[in-house]
Amino acid sequence: MVRRLLNLLTGISLLLLAAVCVLWVRSFGAGDAVERHVAQYNLQADWGVADTFFSAGGVILWVHARHPDRYGPPISEVVQWQWFHPGPESPPQLYRVARSVAGIHTDLSFDRDTFVRQWREQGFSVEVPHRSLALAFAIGSAVMSVRALAGRVRRSSRSRRGRCRACGYDLTANASGVCPECGTAR
Repeated sequence: MVRRLLNLLTGISLLLLAAVCVLWVRSFGAGDAVERHVAQYNLQADWGVADTFFSAGGVILWVHARHPDRYGPPISEVVQWQWFHPGPESPPQLYRVARSVAGIHTDLSFDRDTFVRQWREQGFSVEVPHRSLALAFAIGSAVMSVRALAGRVRRSSRSRRGRCRACGYDLTANASGVCPECGTAR
């Protein structure tokens, strides 16, 4: 079970690594942007929430623009997705970011109350270099691959020495072919 989960996570991490590398290369050419706009309706007013993800100039920029919902919860919502190439009038470099942690720039506050207010009312932006994401996914893939390989080597060395592959119990005098400790067949 754990082995299958590690294999699945390794595969997902490798796919994400490939996607980030493709976006990284494309970001120095035309660039890409995906926008999710949620139009919300109430009896008193209409407002919207927009999340835009820019990939240009070697960075991914997430801009969360929100109008405060002062009129209560919405009665209905309409979600629209749009993929476009950002033009020169809206480059990601126009967004000013205030804080930088490990190459990740943001104007989010680290204070809980201010963070909640920014998320619900004001909006924010987060800028992450493609190289940081690629490095994170590469390290994740490598760690999970090494762990899976180490488990495989450990199981094969146990069976060569006459031990149970699952738990390592000594099976040299066992004639049944089933481990008395964990019940695994040879």
